[in-house]
Amino acid sequence: MGTPANSPSFLPAEPKAGSRFATETAWRLAGSFDPEALEELALGEGASGLLEGAELGGTTGRIALAALPHAPDAEAVIGEVCGWLTVAEPEDAGLLLAAAHGVLARPPHGNERYDAVGVASCTVALGAASVRGDLDPQHRDLGVSALAMLRAAAPRPVEKGLSSAP
Repeated sequence: MGTPANSPSFLPAEPKAGSRFATETAWRLAGSFDPEALEELALGEGASGLLEGAELGGTTGRIALAALPHAPDAEAVIGEVCGWLTVAEPEDAGLLLAAAHGVLARPPHGNERYDAVGVASCTVALGAASVRGDLDPQHRDLGVSALAMLRAAAPRPVEKGLSSAP
Protein backbone atom coordinates (compact mmCIF):
# COMPACT_ATOMS: atom_id res chain seq x y z
CA MET A 1 0.00 0.00 0.00
CA GLY A 2 1.21 3.51 -0.78
CA THR A 3 2.17 5.67 2.16
CA PRO A 4 3.09 9.32 2.39
CA ALA A 5 6.75 8.25 2.29
CA ASN A 6 6.07 6.18 -0.82
CA SER A 7 3.57 8.00 -3.01
CA PRO A 8 2.90 6.52 -6.46
CA SER A 9 3.85 8.46 -9.57
CA PHE A 10 0.95 9.15 -11.88
CA LEU A 11 3.03 9.92 -14.95
CA PRO A 12 1.49 8.07 -17.90
CA ALA A 13 2.66 4.46 -18.03
CA GLU A 14 0.79 1.42 -19.23
CA PRO A 15 -0.17 -1.35 -16.77
CA LYS A 16 1.78 -4.60 -16.80
CA ALA A 17 0.75 -6.80 -19.70
CA GLY A 18 -1.62 -9.51 -18.52
CA SER A 19 -2.60 -7.73 -15.30
CA ARG A 20 -6.28 -7.35 -14.59
CA PHE A 21 -5.92 -3.59 -15.12
CA ALA A 22 -4.71 -4.23 -18.66
CA THR A 23 -7.22 -6.96 -19.51
CA GLU A 24 -10.53 -6.17 -17.80
CA THR A 25 -13.02 -4.43 -20.03
CA ALA A 26 -14.16 -1.92 -17.40
CA TRP A 27 -10.59 -0.63 -16.91
CA ARG A 28 -9.94 -0.47 -20.65
CA LEU A 29 -13.17 1.46 -21.29
CA ALA A 30 -12.50 3.85 -18.40
CA GLY A 31 -9.14 4.61 -20.03
CA SER A 32 -11.06 6.94 -22.36
CA PHE A 33 -11.95 8.99 -19.26
CA ASP A 34 -15.58 8.99 -20.40
CA PRO A 35 -17.68 9.92 -17.33
CA GLU A 36 -20.07 7.00 -17.81
CA ALA A 37 -17.20 4.50 -18.12
CA LEU A 38 -15.53 5.97 -15.02
CA GLU A 39 -18.77 5.68 -13.08
CA GLU A 40 -19.25 2.07 -14.19
CA LEU A 41 -15.69 1.25 -13.12
CA ALA A 42 -16.22 2.92 -9.74
CA LEU A 43 -19.43 1.04 -9.09
CA GLY A 44 -17.82 -2.26 -10.07
CA GLU A 45 -14.55 -1.81 -8.19
CA GLY A 46 -15.59 0.23 -5.18
CA ALA A 47 -13.11 2.39 -3.32
CA SER A 48 -10.78 -0.46 -2.38
CA GLY A 49 -10.45 -1.69 -5.97
CA LEU A 50 -9.79 1.84 -7.19
CA LEU A 51 -7.21 2.36 -4.44
CA GLU A 52 -5.48 -0.81 -5.59
CA GLY A 53 -5.26 0.68 -9.08
CA ALA A 54 -4.17 4.08 -7.78
CA GLU A 55 -1.35 2.50 -5.79
CA LEU A 56 0.13 1.23 -9.06
CA GLY A 57 0.42 4.78 -10.34
CA GLY A 58 0.89 5.37 -14.05
CA THR A 59 -2.10 5.39 -16.35
CA THR A 60 -3.93 2.88 -14.16
CA GLY A 61 -3.55 5.25 -11.21
CA ARG A 62 -4.80 8.18 -13.27
CA ILE A 63 -7.91 6.20 -14.26
CA ALA A 64 -8.50 5.13 -10.67
CA LEU A 65 -8.23 8.69 -9.34
CA ALA A 66 -10.61 9.97 -12.03
CA ALA A 67 -13.14 7.24 -11.13
CA LEU A 68 -12.83 7.60 -7.34
CA PRO A 69 -15.38 10.43 -6.92
CA HIS A 70 -17.99 8.11 -8.48
CA ALA A 71 -17.48 5.31 -5.92
CA PRO A 72 -20.22 5.31 -3.28
CA ASP A 73 -17.67 4.40 -0.58
CA ALA A 74 -14.88 6.70 -1.84
CA GLU A 75 -14.61 8.46 1.50
CA ALA A 76 -13.28 5.20 2.97
CA VAL A 77 -9.95 5.70 1.15
CA ILE A 78 -9.72 9.50 1.10
CA GLY A 79 -7.19 9.50 3.94
CA GLU A 80 -4.78 7.45 1.84
CA VAL A 81 -5.23 9.73 -1.19
CA CYS A 82 -4.75 12.86 0.91
CA GLY A 83 -1.72 11.29 2.58
CA TRP A 84 -0.02 11.08 -0.80
CA LEU A 85 -0.50 14.83 -1.19
CA THR A 86 2.11 15.50 1.47
CA VAL A 87 4.94 14.12 -0.70
CA ALA A 88 3.49 14.17 -4.22
CA GLU A 89 5.35 15.78 -7.06
CA PRO A 90 3.55 18.88 -8.40
CA GLU A 91 2.35 17.07 -11.55
CA ASP A 92 0.80 14.32 -9.39
CA ALA A 93 -0.65 16.65 -6.75
CA GLY A 94 -3.13 18.11 -9.23
CA LEU A 95 -4.59 14.66 -9.92
CA LEU A 96 -4.78 13.88 -6.21
CA LEU A 97 -6.43 17.22 -5.43
CA ALA A 98 -8.99 16.71 -8.20
CA ALA A 99 -9.86 13.28 -6.80
CA ALA A 100 -10.08 14.55 -3.22
CA HIS A 101 -12.21 17.51 -4.32
CA GLY A 102 -14.59 15.22 -6.19
CA VAL A 103 -14.99 12.91 -3.21
CA LEU A 104 -15.44 15.69 -0.66
CA ALA A 105 -17.93 17.54 -2.89
CA ARG A 106 -20.46 14.85 -2.02
CA PRO A 107 -22.24 15.39 1.28
CA PRO A 108 -21.47 12.87 4.02
CA HIS A 109 -24.13 10.34 4.95
CA GLY A 110 -25.57 11.86 8.13
CA ASN A 111 -22.95 12.55 10.77
CA GLU A 112 -21.15 9.27 10.13
CA ARG A 113 -17.92 9.10 8.19
CA TYR A 114 -16.58 6.00 6.47
CA ASP A 115 -13.12 6.84 7.78
CA ALA A 116 -13.19 9.67 10.32
CA VAL A 117 -9.43 9.47 10.94
CA GLY A 118 -8.70 9.58 7.20
CA VAL A 119 -11.01 12.53 6.71
CA ALA A 120 -9.35 14.34 9.61
CA SER A 121 -5.90 13.71 8.13
CA CYS A 122 -7.21 15.16 4.88
CA THR A 123 -7.75 18.48 6.62
CA VAL A 124 -4.03 18.78 7.34
CA ALA A 125 -2.93 17.59 3.88
CA LEU A 126 -5.36 19.89 2.05
CA GLY A 127 -4.31 22.84 4.17
CA ALA A 128 -0.66 22.20 3.31
CA ALA A 129 -1.42 21.70 -0.40
CA SER A 130 -3.39 24.93 -0.58
CA VAL A 131 -0.25 26.94 0.21
CA ARG A 132 2.33 24.95 -1.76
CA GLY A 133 4.18 27.42 -3.95
CA ASP A 134 5.22 24.71 -6.43
CA LEU A 135 1.61 23.92 -7.40
CA ASP A 136 -0.37 25.50 -10.20
CA PRO A 137 -2.78 28.09 -8.72
CA GLN A 138 -5.76 26.14 -10.09
CA HIS A 139 -4.61 23.07 -8.17
CA ARG A 140 -4.14 25.08 -4.98
CA ASP A 141 -7.67 26.40 -5.49
CA LEU A 142 -8.93 22.80 -5.59
CA GLY A 143 -7.24 22.24 -2.24
CA VAL A 144 -8.78 25.37 -0.72
CA SER A 145 -12.22 24.45 -2.04
CA ALA A 146 -11.99 20.83 -0.84
CA LEU A 147 -10.85 22.03 2.58
CA ALA A 148 -13.78 24.45 2.79
CA MET A 149 -16.24 21.67 1.86
CA LEU A 150 -14.68 19.37 4.43
CA ARG A 151 -14.98 21.98 7.15
CA ALA A 152 -18.55 22.86 6.16
CA ALA A 153 -19.61 19.21 6.41
CA ALA A 154 -17.97 18.64 9.80
CA PRO A 155 -20.45 17.44 12.42
CA ARG A 156 -21.49 20.21 14.76
CA PRO A 157 -22.07 19.75 18.49
CA VAL A 158 -25.65 19.87 19.63
CA GLU A 159 -26.44 23.33 20.95
CA LYS A 160 -28.73 23.80 23.90
CA GLY A 161 -31.43 26.27 23.12
CA LEU A 162 -34.42 27.67 24.90
CA SER A 163 -36.38 24.48 24.35
CA SER A 164 -33.66 22.23 25.80
CA ALA A 165 -34.03 20.80 29.29
CA PRO A 166 -31.62 22.36 31.83
